[in-house]
Amino acid sequence: QMHLRGKDIDRIWALGDDIDIQAKHIAEHLTLSQKFPSEGRLEIVKDFYVFNLAQAKKLCLSGLQAAVFLAAMGSALDILVSQDGRTLCTREDCFRVFQTIILTHSANDPPNGLQILRASDVRLLTDFAAETLFKHFLLYQYCLNFDREVHVQRFAVSLEGPLAPPDLNLARLHQRKSSVEASE
Repeated sequence: QMHLRGKDIDRIWALGDDIDIQAKHIAEHLTLSQKFPSEGRLEIVKDFYVFNLAQAKKLCLSGLQAAVFLAAMGSALDILVSQDGRTLCTREDCFRVFQTIILTHSANDPPNGLQILRASDVRLLTDFAAETLFKHFLLYQYCLNFDREVHVQRFAVSLEGPLAPPDLNLARLHQRKSSVEASE
């Protein structure tokens, strides 16, 4: 299983904020088009990686820290996808994979773990994962494992424009009534 390295993340960030270019580089490096030949599924996975990478940048993680986060999220996504078309993992199984990678890289226990992430990073990344992948777990599972029918519908809608403003050349000045006249 191939993952992005810290220097790969740094190169992607150096490309700028164009998410299409970032998605293209991520897809090429991770060979996503081979894993997800369906265009719809490929777009979902590319977006998944790009937005996780954007979160890592927003949290001011280094390239190496972002690579660990993307590896954890990518590994969780990988087991979410059914290999035989029938067996689906649970949210708990998926979270255990994520948790194992994150915790391994937050403990200073060589050679079993290298402290790449601080405890505060782990908390922020876990909260993000809980609000994205794990909150929408069933949606990801459905979209990545089951074919969907796609219907493109186009509608021609005509909108009426606003009325033209009145001609101000024809305007007349109205005299205000004094408060005494108005009360009578």
